[in-house]
Amino acid sequence: MHNQPLEMGEASENSKGDAGPAIDDVEVDTWAETEVDLKAHWARPFTFGDAPEHKQVPGTMFAVDAFQYQSVEGAPISMYFLTHFHGDHYIGMHPGWRGRVACTTVTAQLVMRRFEVPKDAITIIDIGKTVEFQGVSVTAFDANHCPGSVMFMFYVGKAKHLHTGDFRFCQSMLNINELQNPPVHNLYLDTTYSGSKFTFPVQDKVIDQVISQCRKATEDVEGTLVVVGTYGIGKERVFLKLARELGWKAYVSPAKFQIMQCLCLGEDEQLLTTDPSCTQLHILPLQDLHFTRLSSITSYLKKQKGEFKRVFAVRPTGWSFTKSKPFTISNMSPAVTVMSIPYSEHSSGSELRQFVKGIKPKSVIPTVFQDVKEKQALIASYANLVRSPPRFSILSHLSDDSCETLKANVDHQNASCHAQACGSSADTSPRQRQKQATVAKIEHPDMLEPQTGLSESLFNIEDIDVEEQKRIWLSIQKRGSSGNSNANESPATNEHLQAGSKRAHDVGPDSNGMAAKPSPKEPKATQTLFNFFRPK
Repeated sequence: MHNQPLEMGEASENSKGDAGPAIDDVEVDTWAETEVDLKAHWARPFTFGDAPEHKQVPGTMFAVDAFQYQSVEGAPISMYFLTHFHGDHYIGMHPGWRGRVACTTVTAQLVMRRFEVPKDAITIIDIGKTVEFQGVSVTAFDANHCPGSVMFMFYVGKAKHLHTGDFRFCQSMLNINELQNPPVHNLYLDTTYSGSKFTFPVQDKVIDQVISQCRKATEDVEGTLVVVGTYGIGKERVFLKLARELGWKAYVSPAKFQIMQCLCLGEDEQLLTTDPSCTQLHILPLQDLHFTRLSSITSYLKKQKGEFKRVFAVRPTGWSFTKSKPFTISNMSPAVTVMSIPYSEHSSGSELRQFVKGIKPKSVIPTVFQDVKEKQALIASYANLVRSPPRFSILSHLSDDSCETLKANVDHQNASCHAQACGSSADTSPRQRQKQATVAKIEHPDMLEPQTGLSESLFNIEDIDVEEQKRIWLSIQKRGSSGNSNANESPATNEHLQAGSKRAHDVGPDSNGMAAKPSPKEPKATQTLFNFFRPK
């Protein structure tokens, strides 16, 4: 991802016009990266050390969009994953590059053409497909970004890690079962537009607005040339739908046509032409339609040798978003009108929150940030949307056998509680009523004190990290039988004992109005819990 939140193509638009040659001076060569000026980005020295955290996959030697790095925690990267073919994601790849790459068919064709990477070095994972690498299953989901873009889900043991790459949220993503059940552990999130000030319209509605305005412009003034800006890869959806709806061909340069041939367009490829004289719809680099490039647009119009009288240019970019207007039309000169419209292939801040809230991951790791301070601020901004830790932290540190025993005894106590609730409770002892009260809290989490974040079930057996937590559980069992004080417990165990102690004794007074007291034979945190959950 970018080190700064720049959508591909926008760096040049904000660089005071030094975005490369004017479009009438040379043939636009998209293979030479003229879709965006990344001079400052590419000039950074390559880092041939460890990939940063947001490009790793925990528990593997894999790296995502990290071709300028060679290792993970000192060990060589065994597999590189490329989410899509944008320069800030394949940076570090070069002609003759020989690492192992996993990507979609569309991205693979671009990689082979651009960098001459051999076909046998590339593994294809298309949308909806699952491929296994070194014992790890990887599934690709549509990222709704540019052609060939995907999100990668890594299944590492019992954990799931989702790298979104660049993506544009759509409601249908929340219907993908694999993104929710079981929950994602680490969500590596595209935070390009994480600010709350951005709220993008739905893409189809934006394109419909483009079609409407282009139709009006050509009907109002005969001889209007419509120009739509795109990246080397990206924004194709806008001009392809425009061409279909208005019955026009779309002129693209020979270099852009080569790219389009890699995109598996099917019938839509028939909408393209490399003859500029046969259509009034021309496709040009987005950077050349910026307001500071008026001279370039005017020169391009003159190059048409009087065939067109004026230019109506469309700039589809999220950076043009304003709360007051759905789009902006500026008459730059009598012959040039530029319409900027908030068509974005990244998720807005509100969409990111909707996505995180919908899939409820255990943690969010931002992938677009300027420094550590901003990264921490982004993590904090999603803290109330991720899954809450278990309410009884002492109960989450169990071995597999202990989990099964615990679950069976909880079910048994719940059944007993229901049975007694249906009959008379007059003969129930204070101790038994205390048990029932605790079980009721377990059955009905809303009876517990409020928690931060989203609520979840009390016991999520499948999510337990057995090997890491077995030591704590054994230590608790040992202390339960010995009755020693907590003084010699490890810090980690003490933390869980204290948390458990608070919860285990918030069960109300006994029949005499006094708080129930634990037996001195067992530590506070384990006494009530072991009474309920030890095997019968």
